Amino acid sequence: MVQLLEMLNEQPNMTVIEATTGTVFYYRALVDTFYKFFDGGTVQKNHMFWVDDTNKTVLHTREFHDAEETVSNDICKGSQGIERSNNLQAYVLNNIRALGLKRD
Repeated sequence: MVQLLEMLNEQPNMTVIEATTGTVFYYRALVDTFYKFFDGGTVQKNHMFWVDDTNKTVLHTREFHDAEETVSNDICKGSQGIERSNNLQAYVLNNIRALGLKRD
């Protein structure tokens, strides 16, 4: 693995950093706990998404950069306000157990 990282890092336009079980977390449980799922067909490959600091649970969408219409969806799931903030801060992320290819 060390030799592979050294070879890849010789490329002028990239830096490769080895990911270990301590650096990658399972975010799906976090997202499922605090955010709603999108309805089928809501997301298309050319859509733009953003969230404002003033209301972090409202997701704004445009079909493309210059589109006049903006669709806003509240994606909050569960608690609101200071309770939500406390719950997010207290949430414990779990590491992903195994990364990459299994060794023989």
